[in-house]
Amino acid sequence: MNHSIVRFIEFMGSTFSVINLIMTVLMLVGMWKVFVKAGEKGWKAIIPLYNYHVLYKICWKPIFFWLGSLAGIVGIVLYFMSGGKFGILIILYTIAMLISLVLVIKAWVKLAKAFGHGVGFAIGLLLLTGIFLMILGFDGSEYQPEVRNQ
Repeated sequence: MNHSIVRFIEFMGSTFSVINLIMTVLMLVGMWKVFVKAGEKGWKAIIPLYNYHVLYKICWKPIFFWLGSLAGIVGIVLYFMSGGKFGILIILYTIAMLISLVLVIKAWVKLAKAFGHGVGFAIGLLLLTGIFLMILGFDGSEYQPEVRNQ
């Protein structure tokens, strides 16, 4: 392979790694601040899986996080069982993944509403999670726990 192509691929890989690291740090800092605003301990944001359990507790009910996660896992298993060939397993995979996606979207909408923001902000949370968690963590909005139960 051409030496310059290899160098370019290495550069792009490094660049994407740095961008990924920055976005992860932004997400964790933002989530930490959101947790504190909602009356939770900030350190809970840095523990994988548990952080989303707490996030769902803040905006909705933690059971929906576990149901969405289970649907995603079942979907992945069904996909591998199908061997990527169209059939009933692929249809079930698609349904499981859609259930998981709907629960994630609903959680972002509920989180945005719990801090007095609308659906547009929830779309930002879905598409640019780290940036919008930072905005949510550092803006002047206040947590409204009563929205969680609606």
